[in-house]
Amino acid sequence: MCPTHALRSVLPHLLGATLLVVFVSLWGMGCDSGGGNGGMDTSPTVENQIQDQRANAGGEVIEIDLGEVFSASSGGALTYSASSSDEAVASVAVNGTTLTVTPGEGGEAEITVRASNDQGEATETFGVRVFADPPGRP
Repeated sequence: MCPTHALRSVLPHLLGATLLVVFVSLWGMGCDSGGGNGGMDTSPTVENQIQDQRANAGGEVIEIDLGEVFSASSGGALTYSASSSDEAVASVAVNGTTLTVTPGEGGEAEITVRASNDQGEATETFGVRVFADPPGRP
């Protein structure tokens, strides 16, 4: 039994219901079913939004450190994945905590990045605008 549940069963007899409610509210309102995190949400969260990006067609790749974007209060490892609304404009790949966006042909794409752990998932979306080379450019 987690500490909060134990207090809920013992303290009403010792201290009275009003004091128990205040004490439990200050300590934390519950335990998860495993009793491991005291009811604390350890699912991933977006800490820093990714700004929309710009690139030239066929130009340099864009690399983003996803460890700076997402976090989990548990401090545990996160698994990352990414998708592009238009792979011809901007293709994506994830290697470890690095998101790589490779510009293709001119246009716009929406990139969706997900961080997940056994507690849940967080999603961040940003735009990529790829500029086509002007005609006649050497």
